[in-house]
Amino acid sequence: MNVEKSIKSSLEKLRLDYIDLFLLHGPTPVKEENGKYVPDLVPHIGTWHVLEKYYKAGTFKAIGLSNFTIPQMEDLIKKAEIKPHNLQVECHACFPQYELHEFCKKMISLLHLLQPWDHQQEISMIQRQIGEMQVQWNCKLLKSLQKSMVNHLDKLCSVK
Repeated sequence: MNVEKSIKSSLEKLRLDYIDLFLLHGPTPVKEENGKYVPDLVPHIGTWHVLEKYYKAGTFKAIGLSNFTIPQMEDLIKKAEIKPHNLQVECHACFPQYELHEFCKKMISLLHLLQPWDHQQEISMIQRQIGEMQVQWNCKLLKSLQKSMVNHLDKLCSVK
């Protein structure tokens, strides 16, 4: 898929001149073949360089990743001119991703945690058994993230 074509199409459909946060969603690129999307095993860095170009031009106010692993991020960061500003990943009591959280404290400005809806029933069943542990874990995680989030938001909102 042509990244620049997709970006321009998205901006046009949204009727916007810029996007606050643009994510490279999922580490598996796709291409169109015979009207269908199929995996296209190209390096992530090519797509990332296009996002960097739009970031530098002011079209994207921040750029980030979604669902990347630590090795995938390390590889991208080594080759990137601009480090990702945000990482969006699944994270909850059943899938806490402690190692990824520690990595992001050092390498990524903002970690966006989400709990997919399709895991809701599985999690609610386990929550009955580990309710207190989950509350403690969530409080610990939020406290550790709070300071870095506030600092990041202060930087974004400051007038230069």
